[in-house]
Amino acid sequence: MFLGRILDFTGSPIDMLMMSIPSDLPKPVYQSIRAAGGVTLGLSLVSILAFWAYIKTTNWPVVRGQFNVWVNLPMMDPTRGKDLAKRMRRRAQINIRLGMVCLFAVLILFKTVSLIFGNTLFQDLIVLIWIIILWGGIPTTMIMRGLAMARLATEIEKKQMQGATKSDLQAA
Repeated sequence: MFLGRILDFTGSPIDMLMMSIPSDLPKPVYQSIRAAGGVTLGLSLVSILAFWAYIKTTNWPVVRGQFNVWVNLPMMDPTRGKDLAKRMRRRAQINIRLGMVCLFAVLILFKTVSLIFGNTLFQDLIVLIWIIILWGGIPTTMIMRGLAMARLATEIEKKQMQGATKSDLQAA
């Protein structure tokens, strides 16, 4: 309840969450949604910050001095073009921005669903739990994926610089 009240200010994701649910819900359900939203948003922020701190303080994803693009990104073709790190950074920025936008876009979806189905959808606790999980989980994973891709782009740039330095030394 405390997190829900603290994080519920004008324009905050909790405020938007509360605006996306029907206003004529019973007060205990309304308060439970605010509390669940506060816990979810708090856990999401802690998860993102912990992951960011982990990738900044450790040598992730380099294990024992090796970094393999094929293992870390099986769908990324590192042989296609010389701008792999640039493409990775662009995709990382897109993921982070989409994660932030998704935090509010998911609420628009829920508001639309609530207009179609009415209050009956929000009376079932299982549905409420899944709504809150989706609302907090999707943006969190997208932002964390963007952070990971940015870190991978940094590692690719390091390897490219090391390769350029080695080739310069060999050519001389």
